[in-house]
This record gives sequence, structure tokens and C-alpha cells, in this order.
Amino acid sequence: MKNLVFSIAAACIICTSCSKQEESRPCVQHYIPTYVKGEYVLSPLYANKGISLSLNNVKLLSSPDKYPGIKAEEYLSIAERNGDMSYNRPADYDWDFRMAYADNFRSLHLTSDTDWDETHPAGTPLDDLIRIEASSYAAYILNGYQGDEKNIIAKRLDQIAPDELQVVHFHGFYTNPDFFFLTDPVTHGPHTLTLTITTTDGKVHTPTVTCIPKPYDPETE
Repeated sequence: MKNLVFSIAAACIICTSCSKQEESRPCVQHYIPTYVKGEYVLSPLYANKGISLSLNNVKLLSSPDKYPGIKAEEYLSIAERNGDMSYNRPADYDWDFRMAYADNFRSLHLTSDTDWDETHPAGTPLDDLIRIEASSYAAYILNGYQGDEKNIIAKRLDQIAPDELQVVHFHGFYTNPDFFFLTDPVTHGPHTLTLTITTTDGKVHTPTVTCIPKPYDPETE
């Protein structure tokens, strides 16, 4: 009997503690607390089987939820564009670390300065030979914050629809989006690759990287 009473008392203490933790989490208006902008850069992935997109000279645009009283006009403009104005829930434990690119992307196209094969001479799009892997929060936000929080993107670059490249997750210290080579170029040796990024506000960015491409097999790697 004493053991039963002790167990019930312990359970009550745990429940009370959890309730207090739940109550202590602030209610936030925005699901994405931080947008990230900067200079777009490319870098080779491991074993040259792909390249990754990231940013240099990073500037963080933070929500007033995170830093009350800050000047947040640019952040709020992006949040409104993305429809992220009515989350109004307690911040979950990942909230502080959640980031997305400030830009939404209308299109991404990859080219090489060297012939890839007979049907992909230098300067022509390689989109049907490239697999993109990324994730987006857009569908979750636009669906009233219901369903899966991230939409995982893993397909050929030429199969991407423009609305899939909105509110793209930014990993911080990790790379993403990533672009993998699905075939081995017939011209071996260094290729200088250019990713043409067109944002939804019409800006164009063209980061480049030089590497010796190697084929990636999504079924085995």
C-alpha cells in the first residue's frame, strides 16, 4: 500500500512538472523565428558526388517573438509573404533553432562550362541529370499549420515545381539544398558549375564551384 501511495505521489509530481514546463513555453505568433540572407555559395559534397548551396556573410532576420522590441520590418515582410502570421501556439523545443532562407526560389538551373555528354554541351541546363534534396515548410504553414511540418524534396531538378521552393529550410552548419550528379560526365576532369537562382522577387544569383563530378546512385547511397 505504501508503495502504491508513493508511486501515485511520484506520478503527480512528474505531471505537475510537465505542466509547468508547458506553461513556461511562450506563445509565439510565427512558426519560423529566423530567416537567413547572405551571399549564395556552392561547395563540393563528399567524394565530389554533388554540390551544396549555402550562404556566406550571413544576416539573421529574427521574429519579435524571439527578441521583443527589435526592429523587425524586413522579417515581418517575409513572414507576411509566406503566410506565417497566425501560428499562435506555445513554442516547441525546436522553435529557437528553426531557420529558413529569406528568399523564396522561382527556379534553380545548373550548368557546366564543359560538355557533360552529347545532349548536354557546355552551357546547357543539366537539370534532368541532377537530383535535388531539400525540405520546405511552406505546405505546413499554408495548410493552417497542420500535417507534416516539413515537405521533403528529393527528385530531379527538372521535376521541381516553383511552389516547392518556398520557405526552404536552412540548416545552419549543415548544407542544404544539395544537388547530386546522376551520371558520370564524358568529359573527365574539372567542371566549373553555375547554379542560376531566380527568386520570386525577380533577383538572379549565379554562384559557381569547380570540382571533378562523380556519379551518385540514390538507390544505394
